[in-house]
Amino acid sequence: MQTLFPFLLALSVGFAHAFEADHLVAVSNIVTRRNDIRLALKDGVFWG
Repeated sequence: MQTLFPFLLALSVGFAHAFEADHLVAVSNIVTRRNDIRLALKDGVFWG
């Protein structure tokens, strides 16, 4: 449990940070320029 807590804390803080408005705007600008949904998903995953 002691090794799991820091990982879960970092994961939750990372998700909260990733869903801030500036990050969502930046990713949406990149993703909306793609014509292929697979490329858009790839960009979103690699950015995240």
